[in-house]
Amino acid sequence: FVASPVLLGNLIYALDMAGVMHIFEADSAYNSLGDFAIGEKSSCTPAYADGMLFIRSEKSLICIGEVQ
Repeated sequence: FVASPVLLGNLIYALDMAGVMHIFEADSAYNSLGDFAIGEKSSCTPAYADGMLFIRSEKSLICIGEVQ
């Protein structure tokens, strides 16, 4: 990991250099809620704004959020 993790509510989002987002609960015991690959390498800290999570990879800007 190079990027800083992001805390949203009770969830921690951590993006590794291979481009895999790890999601786990912010609790005293480790509880993984899942991992997903963004399909590209990344070393940037994800950003959160207006209900959306923005992830910058080597080639793309990816936005994850609920459809309104």
